[in-house]
Amino acid sequence: MTLVEEAYSVKSILVSLIESIDLYNFLLKNHHRQTCIIAYQIGNHYNLDSQVLSNVVLASAIHDIGALHVTERDKLLYIDAIDPEPHQIMGERIIGDFAPFVHISHIIRHHHIVYQDILDGKVNRDDIPIECFIIHLADRIDVLYETHPGETDFIISEINKRFGTVFLPELQDTFNKLASTPEFWEKITDDSFYDLLLMSINDASCVIDDDSLESLAELFSRIVDFKSEWTMNHSKSVSVLADHIARLYGLDEKKCFSLRIAGYLHDIGKIAIPIEVLDKPGKLDTSEYKTIKMHATYSSLILSRIPALGDIAKWAMLHHEKHDKSGYPLGKGAVDFTIEMDILAFADIFAALAENRPYRAALTQEKILELLKSFTPDLLDVSVYDVIEKNMSFLYEVNASAGKISY
Repeated sequence: MTLVEEAYSVKSILVSLIESIDLYNFLLKNHHRQTCIIAYQIGNHYNLDSQVLSNVVLASAIHDIGALHVTERDKLLYIDAIDPEPHQIMGERIIGDFAPFVHISHIIRHHHIVYQDILDGKVNRDDIPIECFIIHLADRIDVLYETHPGETDFIISEINKRFGTVFLPELQDTFNKLASTPEFWEKITDDSFYDLLLMSINDASCVIDDDSLESLAELFSRIVDFKSEWTMNHSKSVSVLADHIARLYGLDEKKCFSLRIAGYLHDIGKIAIPIEVLDKPGKLDTSEYKTIKMHATYSSLILSRIPALGDIAKWAMLHHEKHDKSGYPLGKGAVDFTIEMDILAFADIFAALAENRPYRAALTQEKILELLKSFTPDLLDVSVYDVIEKNMSFLYEVNASAGKISY
């Protein structure tokens, strides 16, 4: 049975991923977008066939998806990246289970390939796709482009020093021909060119069905949840709880499925929140609380890039709203609520209370129920609470077994 109402193109997914990743990349704000443009130009000039060029576009657009912490991203700011292995491995793990992207997970795993490792016999040349070499080159060009603005002669010199040791020597002629033209540098920040290169992606083989949509939603959740050891399973737990509460409430299969997807996506905006705030062991001060509340706004910015999500995006974006208009980000009131919004809000609170956090241990069933009840009837729907209360032992076990992830 197909529950989604329309196809989800890989291009809309790609744009959303780029937006979500680059939102928290404060030092290289447009790094994925610009690396993608550079890689496309190199691959196109190198006469890659259309499928390989499409792989270059996809993989370069999300190549640093595994760089979840500020310290990891800081190491990538140097022309010779420091210890890139962890984020390459994590990137492969994050996207490896998403079927439409599985073919690029190996590319992301080796996108910092150093040519000297092949010369030294540490890596078999046949195991490394050409896409990896192109993305590594494009990635380092963009780092220099951002850290040395306007210094094209310097960038060209630094890149050329590394062909045959860091970069694949067969790409040197292509790079120098491109880099000698003003158009190459101008296109790096040209949004219209970026839109054109996305047209190189063949959507026909990447239609997203229900299973793939759920896999995509879980992929999105990993980008956020893997930032902190305290939230490793949070989105998975919210997804499973929302689905089960909805079923117990009597909602139909389509709404249960949609709530499951919304559960995975509800915290995607936390990708833009500093880890220092997310993992603070004590009470947040006023400024920090304002910062963390912004995740709901960021979620709106990201999820709005996939209009086909419809109500799924709406429920995900509004999971902190309350009936008395005290919630955020929009201050919605009871008149604006649907039962799905109440279910997702309760699932989020339930999951959070049942988790260990840096400032407290996980709470017992009794304490969770007590706190959930305090939200009714003024803040959230009492009928949803009643369903949770009647099925507390079952839901507590469901939550405990949800998302036993080991990454």
